[in-house]
Amino acid sequence: MFTASGKNVLQYGWKEVEERFFKSYGKNAEKPEEEESDFPDIKIGQVFECVVVKFSEHFTAPPKHYTEDTLLSAMEHAGSSDTIEDAERKGLGTPATRAAIIEKLIEKGFIERKKKQILPTADGRNLIRILPEMIKSPKLTAEWENDLTLISRGQKNVEEFLFEIEKMVTKLVSDNGQPVEEYKKLFSDGRKEIGKCPRCDNKVYVGKRNYYCSGSDCSFTLWKNNRFFESQGKTLDEATVRKLLSEKQVHFKDLVSEKTKRKYEATIKMEVSETGNPKFQLIFPERKKGKKNEE
Repeated sequence: MFTASGKNVLQYGWKEVEERFFKSYGKNAEKPEEEESDFPDIKIGQVFECVVVKFSEHFTAPPKHYTEDTLLSAMEHAGSSDTIEDAERKGLGTPATRAAIIEKLIEKGFIERKKKQILPTADGRNLIRILPEMIKSPKLTAEWENDLTLISRGQKNVEEFLFEIEKMVTKLVSDNGQPVEEYKKLFSDGRKEIGKCPRCDNKVYVGKRNYYCSGSDCSFTLWKNNRFFESQGKTLDEATVRKLLSEKQVHFKDLVSEKTKRKYEATIKMEVSETGNPKFQLIFPERKKGKKNEE
């Protein structure tokens, strides 16, 4: 099956003036290209012979990445074909909230800005991969907007609308409540592991202000602004904490006395109580054979 398109001009109108202009000033004026050629005079059953044909191979280009403007436009028109004509709202979000939705997705790490482009992250692609089709489709939003329009007209009951949503959510949870084995490793929780808890052997993570045990029943915590370390001219950086968690002690050659401001050498040893509270003590190098000073 072959198709062709063209046009037959019935009345040129102002185009006739344009044509005369380009004939008179053709050397100094650039005539715009015609989008369509004149449609040939053809008849049913007409046969064309000696048609010149050629074969060529081309590759389709991938769709262009979204920019913020094109993404906002896509959100505005998403699901519009499924939304009734006089619905109060169409698309995803509102003009006042669409930009905020994009910023929220960036903040949560599902998309990112790269120059003018808006690109999906690995977590964003994984999220789309695991979500049920019903939640991903803008058709769901369109259906809800249609229902809200019907409710405003008195053609649908509010309780019926809420019951349908409750039924849908219940089914989604029932069908997708159990973790899928292949999806378990798709997402990281964003936490940085730094060692094992000396009290319960669970993972210790780096927090904004502290290093904390992941065990639900364990209260072990090391605060970054630890008063003991500050009094010795040190901070609880990650390297120090790794040493404390693995060896229960860390050796320094440049501790600073809080009183005299002089530097000295010592080992800081950590002990953890039954309640999870860390305690520290200084162990000084031996001055004489067989003798060790502690305080």
